[in-house]
Amino acid sequence: MTDDDGALSLDALARLAHEFRSPLTAILGFAELLRHRLDGAIPPEAQSHLDDLTVAAARLRRLADEMVALGAPDPTPPDPMLADPTPPAAAAPLAPIVQVALRQAAPAAAARGARIAGSVAAGLAARADAARLAQALDALIDNAIRHGRAGGEVAVIARAGEAPGEVMIEVADDGPGLAVDAVAEALRPYGRPNGAAPGAPPGGLGLGIAREIVAEQGGRLDIVTAPGQGFCARMVLPEGAAP
Repeated sequence: MTDDDGALSLDALARLAHEFRSPLTAILGFAELLRHRLDGAIPPEAQSHLDDLTVAAARLRRLADEMVALGAPDPTPPDPMLADPTPPAAAAPLAPIVQVALRQAAPAAAARGARIAGSVAAGLAARADAARLAQALDALIDNAIRHGRAGGEVAVIARAGEAPGEVMIEVADDGPGLAVDAVAEALRPYGRPNGAAPGAPPGGLGLGIAREIVAEQGGRLDIVTAPGQGFCARMVLPEGAAP
């Protein structure tokens, strides 16, 4: 079940992902049933929560499909009937991606006593896959909430890039920050950078996953941090034509 270095094998990951698929399919099915039966009969806020639930479950289901395919002896693409029905767009508008990410992160932020807020410059779009970009943003926000100051603030800002043809999404917290020479360790899976606060959770996978996704989309992940000055992860992406 594990490789020589103790990591889970692709086969083991595929088995775990397979077990996730059935409950995720049930969640999606019941969410769709509620959508049809209660259409127009529930408050707008509840409808928004239902929409967010559907988006999150569909994303997890798609990831589970990909993991199962990776572990197959003869990898095959996920069943198109079960995949997210929205095809990848050449240009991903940033406003809806940021808005959904903020709503989904609100409970975790509240549990830490943190305030999370965001802003998006009008008309911004990235030349990227919207679902993958949302996955990277979720990972960065989760990292900021977990490693930022309890009771602090997390800011998500999307704006034009510093160079022509670029857009940026940055996630900043007001936590303890890191020395520049500790950033590489923070990007390593479950890394424990020197200078991290005592008792701080390990780095996890979020930063590394976000960096890989952004690179896959033709961009880069910049880190701006210093001890006592918070931590800012900045996704720099090619600009897409606004729809």
